[in-house]
Amino acid sequence: MTSYRKMRRQARLARRSGLQPMMVINAGEPFPETVGVLLARWAWRYRSELAPLGVTAAVVAAGWWLHHTRPHWWPILAMLTGWPRGRWSCSARGGGSRR
Repeated sequence: MTSYRKMRRQARLARRSGLQPMMVINAGEPFPETVGVLLARWAWRYRSELAPLGVTAAVVAAGWWLHHTRPHWWPILAMLTGWPRGRWSCSARGGGSRR
């Protein structure tokens, strides 16, 4: 917090260097903010809460795009992701890997 003496000293130095004090009256913005600006500010404010939604939307969009443009890739993608689960993986009935 600036002290009274420091403010007075800065004002005195400004006057000595030739600066003139001036008053700015802001009567408000001439144009209202657009909806896009309001949405961008809202998204920026809540970006940490919206991050999971954004990641989910990106995964869904990538899946939709792959599904419609590369339908013959499903065996390769299934093999890479390990779907469907094989015989030797853990099942819902319990029990671990079989020997």
